[in-house]
Amino acid sequence: MTNAEPLGYMGVNHPLYVTSANFVLRLKDKGVTAGPDALVVGRNGGTVSYPYSSIVDVNLLLNAIPRVGYMTQMIIRFRDGKRLRILNTDAGGTPDADQTQHYYRFKADFHQRLVASGAASNITFTSGYSPGRARVVKVIMAIAAAFFVGTPIIIFAMTGEAEALLICLAGLAFVVPFFRVSQRNAPQRYDPRSPPDMLD
Repeated sequence: MTNAEPLGYMGVNHPLYVTSANFVLRLKDKGVTAGPDALVVGRNGGTVSYPYSSIVDVNLLLNAIPRVGYMTQMIIRFRDGKRLRILNTDAGGTPDADQTQHYYRFKADFHQRLVASGAASNITFTSGYSPGRARVVKVIMAIAAAFFVGTPIIIFAMTGEAEALLICLAGLAFVVPFFRVSQRNAPQRYDPRSPPDMLD
């Protein structure tokens, strides 16, 4: 990590929020540029440069936010163990249509730079959950489906109460988005020349 030129130097400044934390109440750092040999990121009013040679892996992930939409994030891990998350959200962490378009453009720009620089050959590119997390999610989804969908059906079969079907429909509305996300987050590797569209 080194001090960098101003954002936009030899690249396009994408106005995306960036964080190194797993959780923050409000995002502050904004701006990311894929330069010829390094990723330049806005940090505390200045900029920080991450050489592509320091990147170990890149992961693309999708999260569902009920009644709001889908949050996409790119997680970049470095050789020193640090991580950088680049999001399609506003400062409050809510998915934003304009930010999503900026995210798409950055994703394409960044991967093209990694391939062109030759750094991609030493980086692992994955999408979705880790295998361990994927197994846990499957168990949680099975429990959620049984509780929110299966139980109301059993109650309806036993009592004939129409309210049970309404509860079942509400359960489906709650479970289905998370099921779709779990399907899209099935762990896999991808070719950096053609990164997947997690929202497709």
